[in-house]
Amino acid sequence: IKAQNAFNIVTTHISNTVGLTEDWTARASKDIMLKRFEGWTETLLKCLRLAPPGELVEWALRIHLPLTGWIDGNTVLLADAAHATLPHIAQGAAQAGEDAAVLSTLLAKCQTKEEVPAALRMYEKLRKPRADWAVEMARITGTSLFVVVGGGHLSFADADLAFFRGPCRRESPHGGRCCSKGA
Repeated sequence: IKAQNAFNIVTTHISNTVGLTEDWTARASKDIMLKRFEGWTETLLKCLRLAPPGELVEWALRIHLPLTGWIDGNTVLLADAAHATLPHIAQGAAQAGEDAAVLSTLLAKCQTKEEVPAALRMYEKLRKPRADWAVEMARITGTSLFVVVGGGHLSFADADLAFFRGPCRRESPHGGRCCSKGA
């Protein structure tokens, strides 16, 4: 990606290697990654093996409890500041857009600064239940992506991505097969 010297691989998996800190990233162990993806396509494993020592990074997806309120005086939170949402139902940007639309509509109706607190309360009343729902649904969906089988973690998505583990049976949109294992 970066001048053909960097490559980004994104996966979702349960990890016990990222500490319970407020950090969003942690250095990942190449050995742990290679074990985690054992049996996957050789192309992926080769990329992991080629990664320079200390350059693999895990980004943690954090679940936060809903805030009791979004307002402090004439200050109000919106979007991720109010309701950080996991990506599993693709609602983060949508919720931010809804927040902005509702808040801007309500504030545009204010004739005096004394009306602002009522507009903020109405914004919170209208948006918080839906945003809290989206946060909870994303959490539930993310949790349901993984089941524990025989002491290890197995993603439901594994069934759909079985071609990464065995002979490739899917045609690439660019012609030929989608992975290096062949038919």
